[in-house]
Amino acid sequence: MDTRAVTAIVATRPRIMNTPQAHLRFQQARTQYLQHVHQRRFDQSLFVPLETTHLWLCVADRTNTCHLSVLAGTQGVSSPVLRALRDDKLHDSDGNNVTWIMYHKDNPHVQIGSISLFEFSSTNAKIAEAWLGYSLDENFRGKGLMSEALGKVLGFAFEKLGLQRIKAKVRISNERSKGVVKRAGFENVGIYRKGKWRADEEGRIEVIETEVWLLKKEDWEDHVNGRLIDTVASL
Repeated sequence: MDTRAVTAIVATRPRIMNTPQAHLRFQQARTQYLQHVHQRRFDQSLFVPLETTHLWLCVADRTNTCHLSVLAGTQGVSSPVLRALRDDKLHDSDGNNVTWIMYHKDNPHVQIGSISLFEFSSTNAKIAEAWLGYSLDENFRGKGLMSEALGKVLGFAFEKLGLQRIKAKVRISNERSKGVVKRAGFENVGIYRKGKWRADEEGRIEVIETEVWLLKKEDWEDHVNGRLIDTVASL
């Protein structure tokens, strides 16, 4: 290569790196790297199956330790069912998220819902926290089952994982779901808005509004001790 061309490339490189766009990309890459390095991860052995009065809560990729392994030998739960759960990548735990799949004890091999903890805060964060997500089959709503399952998961998160705060996003129009977090002791702390392109001919932007709900460990302790209890169940 012509030495003059090499000199020109070297001479222009500092100017390229000093552009606002390059600086922004560098800062974004640095932030992502630090988040990855300091990502809070838990030993998967901590994520154990849970049990309530009416429910089994089974970690998807650890079916060998939950009720399904027993049912396989006593009630004919097929090995393909167990393999499907162990291989379920959607609910697979990588140490930074965990999903419990819900089963009713009256029909313990049929999934009726799930509860997830995800996006745990980094190890260098001042507050240990995570986001909460949940879903329940329509046929099982209005029976208090989600509130029952959520209470067990929250206790596990605060007592076993050492979390100090748990957050959840709930659509403003979803009154039933808001009732679940409210009864669990969560407090509405604000509104989150996100634009989303609509898949129609006009290509309009749909603004999705969700409420952010927060539960602190001390408020959860007050709740379980009876000072914040609301016994009305709608999910």
